[in-house]
Amino acid sequence: MRLFFAVWPDNAARAALAQHAIGPWPRGTRPIRDDALHLTLAFLGDVDEAVLPALEALGAQLGQRCVPTRMRLAKFGHWNNGIIWAAPERTPKALTGLVAELRQGLAELGVESDTRRYKPHITLARRASHLPPLAPGAIVYPLDHLALVASEAGPTGQVVYRTLARWPLSGRKKRARSKPETPPLG
Repeated sequence: MRLFFAVWPDNAARAALAQHAIGPWPRGTRPIRDDALHLTLAFLGDVDEAVLPALEALGAQLGQRCVPTRMRLAKFGHWNNGIIWAAPERTPKALTGLVAELRQGLAELGVESDTRRYKPHITLARRASHLPPLAPGAIVYPLDHLALVASEAGPTGQVVYRTLARWPLSGRKKRARSKPETPPLG
């Protein structure tokens, strides 16, 4: 099975991303369907189904430990490989922490994932020759869950994503410890 961990957009973020993804696109561009828009946290590639229970346990642990947050997608760009993307101006620390913990957990399970520096982005289109004008404005993208997703070939050859498991992020922010008050001398 081809697997990855991701965060799906909520309805408001999905609608805003889909609005940006309307184009007009350069000839030959393949926009991403709005039901396929997502933020990939870790791509695992082909994984033996026997590892699924361990991946689900990892997802559950991370869901309990990691803090929900939001990111503001305000950058749009085009890579030489034809990908048009949306990305945050600043990557939230909670997202960086989640990805680091996820990569560490995968390594402990012996599951390979990307080792390059994490650059969060949402793919809006493929096979684009250039970045067309896109609707201005930022998109708020909640990071409130973690999903284990299978990537499969659909009946007409397009890629279909199937969520195998999903965990809410329910960790709490660490509060700064306050120093106990020192009684006055005297």
